[in-house]
Amino acid sequence: MEKITEKSSAQSEVREISDVKASPVYDEAQQTAEPNLNPFLITDSLIIHQNRGGDKLKAKCSKAVSCEAENNQPERVSTTSKPLFNCDALNRFLDHSPKDSYSLRVIHICQSGSWSDLSIDDQTLQRVIVHHDLMPELTELTSLFSSKRLAIEEAFSGQLLDQDSATTLSIGYVMKYPECKTLSKGKSWVIRQIGIYQQYLKSTGNSIWVLLHCEPDSSGQKLVTSVLEDGQKCLSLQKYPIEIHLLLMSIYLQKWREYMSFYETELLQKTNTVMGARLIDLPLISHPTISRVHFLSAHFSSLPSILAHQKSIFRLLNDKLKNMTTFEDRHRRQLSHYSSLVDSYASNTLALQVKCASLLQFVVDSIGINNQLTAQKQNELMIKMAQTTANDSECIKIITIVTLLYLPASFVATFFGMQFFQLDASKLWIFFSLAFFLTVLTMLGYWWFIRKPRRREDREDSDSVGSDMV
Repeated sequence: MEKITEKSSAQSEVREISDVKASPVYDEAQQTAEPNLNPFLITDSLIIHQNRGGDKLKAKCSKAVSCEAENNQPERVSTTSKPLFNCDALNRFLDHSPKDSYSLRVIHICQSGSWSDLSIDDQTLQRVIVHHDLMPELTELTSLFSSKRLAIEEAFSGQLLDQDSATTLSIGYVMKYPECKTLSKGKSWVIRQIGIYQQYLKSTGNSIWVLLHCEPDSSGQKLVTSVLEDGQKCLSLQKYPIEIHLLLMSIYLQKWREYMSFYETELLQKTNTVMGARLIDLPLISHPTISRVHFLSAHFSSLPSILAHQKSIFRLLNDKLKNMTTFEDRHRRQLSHYSSLVDSYASNTLALQVKCASLLQFVVDSIGINNQLTAQKQNELMIKMAQTTANDSECIKIITIVTLLYLPASFVATFFGMQFFQLDASKLWIFFSLAFFLTVLTMLGYWWFIRKPRRREDREDSDSVGSDMV
């Protein structure tokens, strides 16, 4: 691409250079920010055509088609990129930036991190809106890029901005996309977002773009910047304003397939593990397994809402194509292709949700069967213990009865053996009489003692039956 820069105010010639030069609208030393951190990047592209005389170059802020038709000469683009490190630098840039100095302006506004606020305050944002006559509703898009501590609003994409007047066409939306992160424990996917706002002037074909990124130097920002640095691609981008939408979709929509494939692989691994486990393999079918399946299901639960919003974006773009003075059938075909791609993603999402639900139900059923088997084993053990206890009770009962039979006789023998009495052989009947009497008395007392609880239960049962009859 050919780049143009002015040498000095006294020089009237404009010559081509091979690199992109920063716009010298203010002193670089005025920027006080951290190095290698560019929360703002403004890229201006200006259509250049050569006069018929061939000795000078003239710039026009109009559509590429108009320039080519008017002069019938090959067109070229002058592109200047300006990294800005803070809001003060952005304000100073706008102070020295006339509205007719560009055919295409792209304003990149970044978050320092995906969970932090945008690197622009409300006052500066209003300055950008007023300076470029943008929709005030642009703040609704920027509000989605706010600070947070949890992964909230993953499925919330906000509303679509749409304003179509006699002179301008404005479109704005937030598009979600997945991004792979490499952690110490391995790879993981997170859902990111990009805000896209376009204002298209129907009379001139000029466009102003505001792109909201979740981090500096994101893939979308790098792609747009590289396209603007390529002369032919930049001309095409200015000639067909719809292409920047398609350009960003081309890199972000494909990532949904990788996202689904990554978690589907883990889901299939869990399925094979669970399906191949025996019922006695409790560690393989346990609460951690349920938690992980729920985790996988949560990753798929937000996709229907995200993909439905993406379909709404396609409908909006397709509807607004007819209001743009320059577009081609290939743009509609691309939109149709991306729409079909999102439909396939939505179908795959539904299938994955069904797989998660089926696997989760299988895990729950397996754990239930395992618990039933455990309960059955416990019942069998309790029955054995009850039988053992009953046998021990019978043994104790027999021992008790034998003891009751021999205890009175032993007591009498011990009592008469204490030298208190002198019994000869003719009085031996006294010993047997006392022993028999005490044995009968002891057995009667034992019988009365064990019958007392039973009599109480019988009496309570009869009272309850009588009350029921009444």
